[in-house]
Amino acid sequence: MIHKQHERILVGLVRTSEIEIDQYGNIWRIGGRYGAFQNGTRAVIPVKRRRMDRLLPNGYRITASRIKGIQYVVPSHRLVWQYFNGDIPQGMVINHLNGHPADNRPLNLEITTYGGNLSHAFRNGFKSQDGEKNPASKLTNRTVEVIRFLYSRGKYNQDELAAIYEVSRTAITNLIRGESYSVAGGKLSLSNRKKPNPRNATSVVAIDSGGNAVKDFDSMHAAAKWSGAMYNNISKCCLGERNKAGGYGWRYRGDQFRIKNRLPVTIFKALQPPGEQESWC
Repeated sequence: MIHKQHERILVGLVRTSEIEIDQYGNIWRIGGRYGAFQNGTRAVIPVKRRRMDRLLPNGYRITASRIKGIQYVVPSHRLVWQYFNGDIPQGMVINHLNGHPADNRPLNLEITTYGGNLSHAFRNGFKSQDGEKNPASKLTNRTVEVIRFLYSRGKYNQDELAAIYEVSRTAITNLIRGESYSVAGGKLSLSNRKKPNPRNATSVVAIDSGGNAVKDFDSMHAAAKWSGAMYNNISKCCLGERNKAGGYGWRYRGDQFRIKNRLPVTIFKALQPPGEQESWC
């Protein structure tokens, strides 16, 4: 394969004193070929020692060298392994034991299969699709902690939380049970999990076009049943994301909540680390 040929060529530069691989897996340029060709090659002339491997945005390092007009580029960890241990067999890869792809110390490298490399990453938490690390996630781990807190106090039911955070009810159910976002505190225990009480649900008030209160409700579900509007649209009105739902404007009863990032200020402040609380106006 082409990349194996490139790796062997660059390893050969170590033997000709053009590059150096130190005990920490760092790769240095220490010599270069200059001058007129003699017997089809140029003499190696020492140069000022400089770091040769380059860090990529994905965390890995690569080493590149141009030889007779051809650019050779190889992953640095594969180059280090081959220098200290020999060729890499077909179907095998080099794994970083501590999960840091830029750490190419020989003691941090092991040879394994593709499956073994992936299993090692998931087993040690280097690669995960749980919680906010999932590309399809709509919620951060911090937000999930708040949702679990609100639900455990019985202030909101799952339908209302789904409407507020614009996710499905199934998503709320799964994160409360700990079937998703397990890294964000896990599931609620039976001791602190309370069944939402309709009397303690979010209270809202219907507002007419003149800004007058028409009727108040103990829950968004009761308001939705009376007005014919969807409860998630009523929630959006309370959050300032809609003007009307079911022909009425909607506000929380008694302006009991001040919304920032769709969270009650009392809950948001309670979750702030000491000394980092924001000023609320």
